[in-house]
Amino acid sequence: MKSKFLLTLGLISTTMSLSAQTNQQVLDLINKEVQQNSEAYQQLKKATETIGHRATGTENGQIAEEYAANLLRSYGYDVSFQEFTFSGWNRKSLDLKINNQPIKSVALAHSPANVSLLGELIDLGNGLEEDRGFRKLMQHYKLLT
Repeated sequence: MKSKFLLTLGLISTTMSLSAQTNQQVLDLINKEVQQNSEAYQQLKKATETIGHRATGTENGQIAEEYAANLLRSYGYDVSFQEFTFSGWNRKSLDLKINNQPIKSVALAHSPANVSLLGELIDLGNGLEEDRGFRKLMQHYKLLT
């Protein structure tokens, strides 16, 4: 009984190993095919280089929609548009000054439109525990002794 169990376990293990190897080979072949012969990456590259950002609801978003629709039509598909509503956010301009010095920065999604803020500025370095600014911040909020 014990030897049949071990033989069965060995066969299952070998089959699973071969199956995993075969699956990896199939995935490798698919990846090779996509890299060498797929038009998808070339179309994506063209769209990102010629259109830029494609946020829904923006002018560039509409250009991207038309680009994709025309591409699908060129492949023989029937394409139609359907309107929908959504809650969105659109990055506009951001001016950040510290001690009257402009600082390059970008707004994060859902940032408030207008903010006037006063406070102590702490350089956290890279945000690692060994950075002096990080330790100072943690001590300030009594998170580190």
